[in-house]
Amino acid sequence: GQITDALAEEVLIITKRFGRANWDALNAKEKKDENIANGRSAFEAELKHAGLSLKEVMSPEILPMLTRRFSECGLPALQILKIWSWVYENTYNDDYKGLIRKAVLALADPAHIPALEEAVKSGTVFLRSAGLEMLADLSAEPGAKEAILAAAGDSSKQIREQVRNILVKH
Repeated sequence: GQITDALAEEVLIITKRFGRANWDALNAKEKKDENIANGRSAFEAELKHAGLSLKEVMSPEILPMLTRRFSECGLPALQILKIWSWVYENTYNDDYKGLIRKAVLALADPAHIPALEEAVKSGTVFLRSAGLEMLADLSAEPGAKEAILAAAGDSSKQIREQVRNILVKH
């Protein structure tokens, strides 16, 4: 409906303003915790300024729709993944984390294989895990299996086990 579309537009504007302008600062190794705290505060302040709450954005109806809208508005898949990864990493509510993961998994599309491969190579553990899950769903597509195999040497035991489980199934 119109309320949902208006909400999506507001969050897209906030995300573009916040996500693109401050992403490098969030990833800076120096002062990372401070940058994350500042980024979260800025994001919540922007939501508040737009008359939104984090609870409104983190609903099962809104998150997948926002992910689709971000994509429809031309935001690159890797940028969408990074935005949701940042929100996931800075959320302590397990229900929200589940909703974020579900929204991210909606990006499983053959056109996004290069972005998923990049996410698996250099993303957070959440991004690498979600990227692998999407690549497994797309394993019949060119490039997906190679991207999965490339993650076999990951430094995270969780990721190596996930790769092993994917390879056993396929």
